[in-house]
Amino acid sequence: MSIELIKTAHIASSVGADSIDGDAIADDAIDSEHYTDGSIDTAHLAADAVDGTKIADNAIDSEHYTDNSVDAAHLFDLARGSLLIGNGSAATAELTVGSDNYVLTVDSSGDIGWEAAAAGGISTTLTDGNILVGNGSNVATSVNPSGDVDIANDGTFSIASAVIVNADVNASAAIDVSKTALTAGTNISLSTNTLNVDDAFLVNDGSDTTTGTITAAGFTTSGYITLSDDTPADDTATGIIVTMTALTGLAVGELVHIDANGKLDQAHADAIADMPAIGIALTANSSGSDAEVNVLLLGIYRDDSQFNFTPGAPIYVSDTTEGDFIETAPSSDGDFVQRVGVAITADIIYFNPSLDVIEHA
Repeated sequence: MSIELIKTAHIASSVGADSIDGDAIADDAIDSEHYTDGSIDTAHLAADAVDGTKIADNAIDSEHYTDNSVDAAHLFDLARGSLLIGNGSAATAELTVGSDNYVLTVDSSGDIGWEAAAAGGISTTLTDGNILVGNGSNVATSVNPSGDVDIANDGTFSIASAVIVNADVNASAAIDVSKTALTAGTNISLSTNTLNVDDAFLVNDGSDTTTGTITAAGFTTSGYITLSDDTPADDTATGIIVTMTALTGLAVGELVHIDANGKLDQAHADAIADMPAIGIALTANSSGSDAEVNVLLLGIYRDDSQFNFTPGAPIYVSDTTEGDFIETAPSSDGDFVQRVGVAITADIIYFNPSLDVIEHA
């Protein structure tokens, strides 16, 4: 043993640095017993010297490869149309392609999957003339427009037939006559936005009806005039009505006379200066000065609040209240009696004043 140790030591001390090269070492003469841990580095490994058979299973993890070192060619193959997703176990999984017209959806758990379009997606099928509208559940729903508008299948909107009423037209809208249904006719002509009615319009052998007012310089008839409204509204009249100047303080429904200045004032049967009554005021004058009012000279008058007469009873000018009516003739000395009409009902009278005034003595 001592002799061997002396030989080894002697050989070691007699061999110079780098004096033994690869040619002096027999094949496979050096194994793992003849090199120390960490003595072999990458510089001493030949290219492609380490293949898959030299690497233990699961020996390479994310620490052993650099960013972007794994490209698409080194990922496992996916079927056409499939997707890589994170599944409910937080693992990478393959989501295979969905059926025709299916859409990707996400449920309340955050999982991605395929659903039929009708279950939550938008269908490519839409009924002719319909549009998609968000419903109360915030889901696009096919509906057909209704109400004031309609839509064609080329996307053109139009106003539906017979839906525009007077309230829909702005008061400031200047609508041309040409946009209306008005057409020229006998004794009627259209000029730009003016409707012209010839004087001959009212001369015919038929019946003319109007709810408005006919204004004319004169009126001639060989027949008769019919006033068909024998039950006018409260505080209104049917008959012969004129416009005259009245003093201020005149109310609707008061009997009026003509004063010394030719103006209307309340009639009163206790003084001859306030008589005779010639009409009933149909408009009031509370302006504080003279004003034009409408006056019924002859016809039917109704007053629900002031009248309470006996049908058929004669009606007179009141001697107690200015402008008022009474059913009993004034009977005090110095009063003036004038009959102005006859009661038709409790609140409607036929007004036809007699201009004869009799003083009661």
